[in-house]
Amino acid sequence: MSDVEEASALQAGAAVSGIDVGPEWFIPKHKGARYYSVLTGLHDHLRPNAYLEVGIRQGHSLALAHCPSIGIDPRFTLEPKFGLTTEGRDPPVHLFETTSDRFFEKQDALQILQLPHVDFLFLDGMHQADFLMRDIINAERLAAPQSIIALHDCVPIDIAMTLSRQERALSAPPVVYPNFWAGDVWRVIPIIKKYRPDIVLHVMDAHPTGLVLMTGLNRNSTVLSDNYDAIVAEMKTLDLLEIGLRNYVESLPLRATADYLGAANLARHFPAWGGPGPKPAA
Repeated sequence: MSDVEEASALQAGAAVSGIDVGPEWFIPKHKGARYYSVLTGLHDHLRPNAYLEVGIRQGHSLALAHCPSIGIDPRFTLEPKFGLTTEGRDPPVHLFETTSDRFFEKQDALQILQLPHVDFLFLDGMHQADFLMRDIINAERLAAPQSIIALHDCVPIDIAMTLSRQERALSAPPVVYPNFWAGDVWRVIPIIKKYRPDIVLHVMDAHPTGLVLMTGLNRNSTVLSDNYDAIVAEMKTLDLLEIGLRNYVESLPLRATADYLGAANLARHFPAWGGPGPKPAA
């Protein structure tokens, strides 16, 4: 089904249900691979020496790591089916059942990992832009220039999934894609582009709500932290319906996940870290 056909079908289905869904409320579903596929490739082909994840939940993405790792979540329940174990694991995984704010305030990640920097960081915690901005600020302090910070949920596919329950109750937007909640973390992308044009953003059409990889990092930069209060105030003024969901997505611009799958494709974008994990094919 083409994007136009999918959009027409969604609008027709909503009309039958008595819901007025105009094209400004949604975009067709992302056609790329699930974001786990991209994360798996980053671990397997670039092979980080250290990994840190905020928002581990059941441990699915944390279990992809082959290197010393840190997982942070105020409430997590590890699922055995993902194969993540903490006892006797080599390399070790360090779990912290706390908020990311408290972790970064109280803990020294580099001391825990016994490494000078963290190669790969995945931020998928509280789906609120101000929380994510703080996580980005704290994560960059642990990074080297060639490190990657991955962000989830920054390319929503309908307006409703970006709103809180209170906002939904007030504005009653049509829910085109149920079962997804991305929050308002999309707001950090225009902010990063404005305040930190030195950071390279790779934005891809990963199912279901996009994946962003940040690199070209500078752990000594204080631009985001120095302007944090102004940034939070500015983010609150960003209205996705006013901007236009399609306009926002077209401004990124969005790339296909296929361009980031496999060792050869990843090598065109990033240098390999060469840590533990599957060895490159001869």
